[in-house]
Amino acid sequence: MEQYFYTYDTNNKRASELLQTWNGTEWVNKSQQFFKDDVHLAQTWDGEQWVNSRQIKYTYDDRGNNTSQLAQNWNGKEWVNSERWTYVFDADNNQTSYTDEVWNGTQWGPWQPMRDGVPGKQ
Repeated sequence: MEQYFYTYDTNNKRASELLQTWNGTEWVNKSQQFFKDDVHLAQTWDGEQWVNSRQIKYTYDDRGNNTSQLAQNWNGKEWVNSERWTYVFDADNNQTSYTDEVWNGTQWGPWQPMRDGVPGKQ
C-alpha cells in the first residue's frame, strides 16, 4: 500500500511529492521529489535520512522552449552525468528535432536501445 503527498507553488504547479509505503505497522518514507522550472530532484529514504538519487536540469531559450535536459545520478559524493536531451525549435516554436545521448564515463555518445542487456544489439 502506498500514499502520496503533494505540495504546490503559488502558480498551482506541483512543487514536491512524497511517497510513503505501509510496512504492516506504520507508514514509512520511500522517496520524495522536488520540482522547479530548472531542476527536478529525486531522493530516497535510507531509514534515517534523505539521500539524493537523481536530478534533471532543464534549460530554456528566450521564448520559453525547453532546449535541453541533463540527467545526473548521485554516486554518494557527486552528481554524475547519465543522459542528456537537446531539442531544436523553428521560428514558430515547433520542435523540429531532438538528440538523446548517454554518458559513458568520459564522453557523450548516441543513445542506443538495450536488447538482452547489451546496448545496440539488434
